[in-house]
Amino acid sequence: MLELVSLSHQLIRRGEEPLAVLDAVSFRLPGGHLMGLVGATGSGKSVLLRTMAGTVRVQAGAVLWNGRDVTQNLWRPNEVALVTCDDASLQPLMSVKEHVVCAIMLQVGGISKRDAVIKADRLVLFCGLDTVTGVRVRDLTAVQRRRLLLALALAGDPLLVLCDDFMTGVDPRSQRELGALLQLVARENPNRVVINATQTLAELSAYDTVLVLHEGRGCFHGPGRAITHYFSIPHTEDLYHRLAKRPSQRWQDSWNRHRDSYYGAFKLMSGMGASEAELAAASDEDEDSRSEPGRLRLGRGPEPEDEEASKASTIPPPVERAGLGTQLAVLMRRRWTLFRRNKSEWWSHALLLIGLPFVCLILSWGFRGTLKLLHNPDWKPSATEASALAGFAIGLTLLQVLMVMGAGVLNTSREIADERSIWHREHFSGLRSWSFVLSKVLHVGTIALLQAFAIGLVFDLLTTGFPGNGALRVGLLALTGLAFNFLCLGISAWSRTSDKATSRAWCLAFLQAPLSGAILALPAPLGSVLQPLTTAFYGWSGSMDSLKGSALFDTITAFNGTWFATPAVAVIVLLIHAGVGLSFVISGLRRR
Repeated sequence: MLELVSLSHQLIRRGEEPLAVLDAVSFRLPGGHLMGLVGATGSGKSVLLRTMAGTVRVQAGAVLWNGRDVTQNLWRPNEVALVTCDDASLQPLMSVKEHVVCAIMLQVGGISKRDAVIKADRLVLFCGLDTVTGVRVRDLTAVQRRRLLLALALAGDPLLVLCDDFMTGVDPRSQRELGALLQLVARENPNRVVINATQTLAELSAYDTVLVLHEGRGCFHGPGRAITHYFSIPHTEDLYHRLAKRPSQRWQDSWNRHRDSYYGAFKLMSGMGASEAELAAASDEDEDSRSEPGRLRLGRGPEPEDEEASKASTIPPPVERAGLGTQLAVLMRRRWTLFRRNKSEWWSHALLLIGLPFVCLILSWGFRGTLKLLHNPDWKPSATEASALAGFAIGLTLLQVLMVMGAGVLNTSREIADERSIWHREHFSGLRSWSFVLSKVLHVGTIALLQAFAIGLVFDLLTTGFPGNGALRVGLLALTGLAFNFLCLGISAWSRTSDKATSRAWCLAFLQAPLSGAILALPAPLGSVLQPLTTAFYGWSGSMDSLKGSALFDTITAFNGTWFATPAVAVIVLLIHAGVGLSFVISGLRRR
């Protein structure tokens, strides 16, 4: 069912010779098979798994699945699963059952919530997690988290399951239990192939076959008990020491000469083992009588083409992937659940929602009487009053804009960077990019609008606000918050870590005040270049321009000296900034 034909991959290095990570790796596995991929650190195990999974581009050779070359005709959703030991791909505040139900709803199309819960119960029981279904991930042991990661991978009923270091970092007893679980996964579906990459040499008997990888080359493929005979070592623990004594190319050449006779002696297709005499005869067979390396066969059964043709009609198609709307609803429900359970996040947003309007109100409280007079068209302020009011209007409007931007950094800088491992796991399992992006946009946008409306409305309602169109100014403030939140979301998508995303977002926020020209007017040539790139300028200047016709506007113009964008222009440019931020989100997710 799964066949690799001379799969090769080179790492291109600038100014150096290409490094061969994989070199002509070939093997073939039937359905219902569990293979161990064994090799020391740096032997190419992870690259081989990711090449089979399609996340690393195949440079040479082919990956055949049921006779289909998946390097040309790509994997379909729910057809292959990749399991890692990355605990960061789990949500600490969600329980085991919530994880599994969510994975089923995201991966399986046309399934009801009730059926998803029933299937989750069966999957949790199958993976040995039935005693901790209500326990949150942060309270699970390392072994339980591995079982959960496997359960999530099985949510879409994949036929190819690839495990990368699934048993690494757990005790020997747990390794045996996880090995037995992988055997169950392989036997549960006669069409399923399971491969586990590990550098641990214990419990090789748990695998139907073992592929030994050394420096990117296949050096042996057969039952684990035959390793000691083939490599002439007393114990399997001596394998890496033995491999280091000869170049990997010689090991590969030796295996290419002996593999057909070993496959015949193993009788893998019929499930019969080989005696020591048969193994010895296989290793002593005349090399001239052996077939040339090429398309591999496990045992002396029918030709692969005939076998695959007979099985092709019996293999069901993969489970249909969930639709965009379903995925979006699941992600939104999960995000607000996590928001509600994360007390520190909840309190920080609550304090921002209350504290920022309160700060604006305190700073403007001394001007509340004068602000009422500004709404009287017959009132003419003195030069001193007009100058003080102009400075107050410029400063308070800029402060409001900077507040929504600072809140945007706190809202979004970690939003994607913190969930990068989760995104990788779920995207590989069929999560659509637009479902993920829209869920982040809706969550972040809702919080940004609440903060902006709170800042603008509290000031206008409790102090009468500035003359002119107050609703327009509140709308510009909200649009400024949205645009900057989306820009920070793009930074989060492009950053490797959440700390880098936060520092870059704060740098962008700190540059807004001086580049806006609100504090000191920029030289005209420099301002014409920098201000179109500055989100704060349009949120601030559009609000200033809305004061036209009031007794305050001429004084503000003379006081500051910066040109003001009309509200219409400000809205258009802020929408462009928001679009740029969303394009950064999409490109960042694809790049990472």
